[in-house]
Amino acid sequence: MGYFGFLGEEDVLMVELTAVLRGLHLCLDNGIRNVKCTTDSQAIASLIKEDISHLHKYVCMVKEIRSVIA
Repeated sequence: MGYFGFLGEEDVLMVELTAVLRGLHLCLDNGIRNVKCTTDSQAIASLIKEDISHLHKYVCMVKEIRSVIA
């Protein structure tokens, strides 16, 4: 499975987080529940795993990712 899309002129964190979130939703939509998600971005891994400020630019997306993997 895969997907593609155009995000405009976003920064790399937004693109990486979007890829993770869309990938997780793609799995869930196709009945795949046991998923191992990997990334080569330490910044993305840290955002998802560690505490994040409620003022962070991508806090809503990170929280949505966390809710999907919970």
